Amino acid sequence: STTLSGAAWFEVTSSFNGTSVGATIANQGYVVANAAFLLYPAVAVAPDGTAAMTMTITNSTTFPSAIYTTMASGQKSFGALKVAAFGAQADIGFSAVGGPGRWGDYSAAVPDPSGSGIWMATEYIPGAGDGIANWGTRVFEAAS
Repeated sequence: STTLSGAAWFEVTSSFNGTSVGATIANQGYVVANAAFLLYPAVAVAPDGTAAMTMTITNSTTFPSAIYTTMASGQKSFGALKVAAFGAQADIGFSAVGGPGRWGDYSAAVPDPSGSGIWMATEYIPGAGDGIANWGTRVFEAAS
């Protein structure tokens, strides 16, 4: 029941009065999961104010999986973690043959240009790979 890692997030309100720029923290918090690592988050906000965050989740009993969470406009915290794609096996490495595993080159989240949701991408382990690396990218949309 210990939190191993999490993702901090901040809602920043900016201001400009014609001569100076300012910013204040309007809201902030953490997304965590008990006994799990949350890796390399990315967050975006849709035009309707819905926020979405994606990242990888893993621990000793969970293969690296693609997850996300959303926060509706006006809410003060993100909701439950949802699985976009379950990992199929352990990471077999990526940096070099026989070398340590490498993770976290990216996650991404961007509002859909049509205004209907947020597109996200993050790393996970979809399957056997090619014997040298078995990581993959899950791309999906979280509707706002």
